[in-house]
Amino acid sequence: MPQCASEWAVTRSIASLPLRLPLPMASAPPARRPCLLALALIIDPPGHSHPRASPLTPFRHAMPFLTTHTLPSSSSPPLPPPPPLSSSSSSSQLLFVVLIIDFFLLPLTPPLPHLHLQWLCSLLLRMANRKFEVCVDSVESALAAVVGGADRLELCMALSEGGLTPTTGLLHTVKKYMKKPTEVYCMVRPRPGPMVFSREESEVIFQDAHTLKKAGADGLVFGALTRQGTIDYDLCKTFRMAAGEIPCTFHRAFDLLKDPLSSLETVIELGYQRILTSGGKATAVEGADVIAQLVTAAKGRIGIIAAAGIKSSNIANIITHTGVTECHASARVCRMFGAENSKGAKVGHGSDNMVWVTCSKEVQSIKRSMEYN
Repeated sequence: MPQCASEWAVTRSIASLPLRLPLPMASAPPARRPCLLALALIIDPPGHSHPRASPLTPFRHAMPFLTTHTLPSSSSPPLPPPPPLSSSSSSSQLLFVVLIIDFFLLPLTPPLPHLHLQWLCSLLLRMANRKFEVCVDSVESALAAVVGGADRLELCMALSEGGLTPTTGLLHTVKKYMKKPTEVYCMVRPRPGPMVFSREESEVIFQDAHTLKKAGADGLVFGALTRQGTIDYDLCKTFRMAAGEIPCTFHRAFDLLKDPLSSLETVIELGYQRILTSGGKATAVEGADVIAQLVTAAKGRIGIIAAAGIKSSNIANIITHTGVTECHASARVCRMFGAENSKGAKVGHGSDNMVWVTCSKEVQSIKRSMEYN
């Protein structure tokens, strides 16, 4: 069933369309109208700056009914239009499901109760907004994530250190060889260790942000704290202003805050579009209760991305428990090389004969679990 008031308003609107809707919507059997409008909403969402041509384009003038609908309570705010979908395999699969329901199942059955139609439309809208972000630190991992169906990449170096600023060479190469257009957000973190940065390190941060933005980063990922365990407001604000028009995600420095829930409003005020969090715990499973509280408190003003320890085996439970629409994982597997150094020399603190890379099949499994949960 719908989990929030605005979602309930949307599904009620779709499930009880007025008869005065223009043709061909008005001429459709009542039982088929909800699916037709849900299909129109997905193909040609209201407020989309570049409407895609489709056979359902005439339905666009039915959209104001959705975007201006309010709940029975006089204090309820107008419902904002849903965000447009990017072209992806998930949206194609979603359209296929809607078409099957509309043209094959509904004509063969009696009209469904409104409660069932509301649930159906709620499910479709929730599925349409779900996105899976994969963190990667190599060209191989980035390409595997795209093949698996990732909606967005978080590009880093040294994921073993929690992720550091990637080189522009890595960004250029990843974008050059991606098989389909995918957003690439770049981590900006000059060193491992504490999220407290000096004035000199701040210069490195701003230089890297400028260089990555100029090199084509679609978004930036950043976060900074004070020694007292609060958000470094001035540094984070200056960084957000330096990012300009591209979106920013506040990374898991958020989980190191003394009081993440009370800091939510600060991140919103700073102008960040998303927060990456495990709910202040080692994994998203352990922090699911806090993540759910963040989703409720955010009220759609900022995206909450569940992260840490997310796998295809637990993603469905995490989404159900927290209500998030975006998740983040590395989906990595360990690969061993055959050339072991018999003399015992080591270059780094880890094994020089082992590398962690993203598994496209695991990405695909997580993505599928998100879509059909």
